[in-house]
Amino acid sequence: MSQLDRSLYQVEQIRYAEQLAMQQWQISGLTLMQRAGQAVFAEITRRWPDNRCIGVVCGAGNNAGDGYVIASLAQAAGYRVTVYSLIDPELLQADAGVCYRLFKEQGGAIQRWQAEQPLDVGLIVDAVLGVGLNRPVSDFYQAAIEVINAAALPVIAVDVPSGLEADTGYVAGIAVKAALTVTFIADKPGLHSGQAADYCGQIVVADLGL
Repeated sequence: MSQLDRSLYQVEQIRYAEQLAMQQWQISGLTLMQRAGQAVFAEITRRWPDNRCIGVVCGAGNNAGDGYVIASLAQAAGYRVTVYSLIDPELLQADAGVCYRLFKEQGGAIQRWQAEQPLDVGLIVDAVLGVGLNRPVSDFYQAAIEVINAAALPVIAVDVPSGLEADTGYVAGIAVKAALTVTFIADKPGLHSGQAADYCGQIVVADLGL
C-alpha cells in the first residue's frame, strides 16, 4: 500500500480507538506501549542491522514510555544503549513510569540531558514530544531538538517527529528531522501535510494489533 492509499486519522480519533481497545478488548495501555516500542525496535534492527549503539532521547509523557521500551529491548539484544532524559525520569507516571523503572532495573544507562549534550551514538531515537503537542516548543526542548538535528546521525521518530503537529503538519517553532517515522495505530494527516515532508523521512504505520 502506498502512502497516498492510506486513510488518515486525527489524534482524537486514534485516542478513541485506544480507549476502545482498553475498555472493550481489555488491551492495557502498557501493552499498547510495549507493542509500540517493539515496532520501532523491529524497524531499527531491519534497517540498521550493523548499528549496535543507540541513543534514546526521552521527554515527559507516553512518548518517553515508548522510548524506554525501545531502550529495554535494545539492551536485552546486546546493544549499547544510552537514554538521555530531558526531565527527572522519576517524575514519569502511569505506564511511562513503569517502562522507565523496568529499564532502570535492567541496569540501563540514563543521563540527564545537558546543554549542548554530546551524542556519542550511532543512531538516535526521538521520544521527546508525541502527538499531544498543542503549543510552541519550549526553549529547553528547542535546544535539545537543535542538538539532535545537528548530530548528522540517523533519527527514528516515535509516532511523530517532535515538534510536528500530528493533525496539521505545522512545525511548532522547530521539529526533529527524522530519517524514519514509525507512527502508531493509524496514519495521521500531519505526517503528509504542511511542512511534514521536510521532517518525517519514510513513514511506517504500526497498527499495534488494532
